[in-house]
Amino acid sequence: MRSSGPVLVVLLALCSATTSARATCPEATLRSDPDAAVRFADVNGFHRSFLTYGGCDPRKYVDLAESYADRIPKFLVERWSELERLDAICRADPGFRRFVLRFIDASGDYDALTQLAALSASCEGKTKAFCQDIHRQAADALRDIDSIARSRAGDAGIR
Repeated sequence: MRSSGPVLVVLLALCSATTSARATCPEATLRSDPDAAVRFADVNGFHRSFLTYGGCDPRKYVDLAESYADRIPKFLVERWSELERLDAICRADPGFRRFVLRFIDASGDYDALTQLAALSASCEGKTKAFCQDIHRQAADALRDIDSIARSRAGDAGIR
């Protein structure tokens, strides 16, 4: 029986290298070109943006997080016809899927979130689960926005 020790060490090293590559953040690029991360035009570019900037801590890079929250719902609306391709990439890279869903939130563009909620209201086929998750995120974001607006109106004495 052969020892699998060296193979295991190599696999662990590869997994570690992949994890650490994603955990880095190209700070110099963000300082020189703050919009570089959200300047993607297609699904593959969106995924490359995640691979490059997905390791940036959204608590440290608040502007980047806000840019993603604004851009991602708009991008999904613009590229809704490519949902199947996006879903395939997300199936191959579950971290990317979590990333996409995380930035569909109340800090996004209200009109884009409304359009996204409408587009994802009736999901079917291969993309059904992903589409339903997108819908849930968009609907939750809209509820949060509406709740904040009602709260502010109440604080101002507006009825």
